[in-house]
Amino acid sequence: MNLSHLPLSSIKKGTRILMRVDFNVPLKNGKVPEASLPRLRAVAPEIVEYTKRGARVILATHLGRPDGHRKTSLSTHALVRPLGTCVGQGIETASDIAGSSARKMVEHLQPGRIVMLENLRFDEREEKNKRSFAKELAQLGDVYVNDAFSVSHRPHASVSAITKYLPSFAGDLLTKEVTELSKPLKEPFVLVLGGVKLETKLGLLLALGSKADAILMGGGAAVVLESIRSDRPSLATHLSPSSHEIRIGKKILRRFQDRLILPSDAILKSTGKSESIHQLGIDDLMIDIGPKTQKAFEKIMEDAKTIVWNGPMGMIEDSRACGGTTAVLRSMVHSEARTIAGGGDTLGFLDGTTLTKKLSFVSTGGGAMLAFLAGEPMPGLKPLFV
Repeated sequence: MNLSHLPLSSIKKGTRILMRVDFNVPLKNGKVPEASLPRLRAVAPEIVEYTKRGARVILATHLGRPDGHRKTSLSTHALVRPLGTCVGQGIETASDIAGSSARKMVEHLQPGRIVMLENLRFDEREEKNKRSFAKELAQLGDVYVNDAFSVSHRPHASVSAITKYLPSFAGDLLTKEVTELSKPLKEPFVLVLGGVKLETKLGLLLALGSKADAILMGGGAAVVLESIRSDRPSLATHLSPSSHEIRIGKKILRRFQDRLILPSDAILKSTGKSESIHQLGIDDLMIDIGPKTQKAFEKIMEDAKTIVWNGPMGMIEDSRACGGTTAVLRSMVHSEARTIAGGGDTLGFLDGTTLTKKLSFVSTGGGAMLAFLAGEPMPGLKPLFV
């Protein structure tokens, strides 16, 4: 099956294109940091193409996790100026998402111009996939374009329910993601997982792990799994894993014990030095994988034909905890494997290095990338196939 695309010939002067994008970038002092600008630049060419043809473009994105509450610190107004630089024109802003302000803004928007809606997640109905919210959004557009692959694995109103009320199409970035991630995972296939977002990562590992010849774990997920395996809950107290995550962790250890590689040593926060995992005490906090683990990971990746990486190996906001993540990246670019990397924290790290261009493909999605590769349901994609 192929994805449905919006024919450029169908765009007339004044056509309202409701475009779901993913501009969920970390803000620093209320501004978009330089390292996050590539995410905005990536979608700019498609927006510009629509405006050149006279379309009125209505952009919808989420920002952070406001949990259904309006938070000034997470307003999409912070995105407007840097995005305007990317597309070469000023962008108008709505003070709400799909209410009277947004409707008036769209109504008076001139052809070829762009308006940014307020944070979708300010309305609790977004994450609940409520049709009432989708209907309100649909009133703003003539057609809908999904260019937010990174949230297309979630049943949210702006990616799933919305498709019931407007002619719906796949954007260029989303299409590229699907095309690249649909390529076969040649064996040996090595899966490298890190980061701290355990709630989805551990569950997806159950689905994707069976396809991997080796699973290399770092970050918070590795800490939780090591604490379960060694029966030392104190190792993961700072992560507060839920009982559900612990149950999944036990399943992972049983199912993938022959291919799961956990750190043998770690960098400690207290000293910045490496210690054996077995020597860690109750108060020791792991902030990165140690040099022995780095070498072990490197050796396994040498023979891989496909490497998929999601999530840093340590707390990369601490300069002492970047060694493991850097080692993984270097091993990937020096291998002969097809290399795929993705995820918000991963992208943030990659934006600060010159090695990124040497990877085969960099996905905008973390959980979405893993879900797609695992063959999991993708509520935002299913309606876009023809």
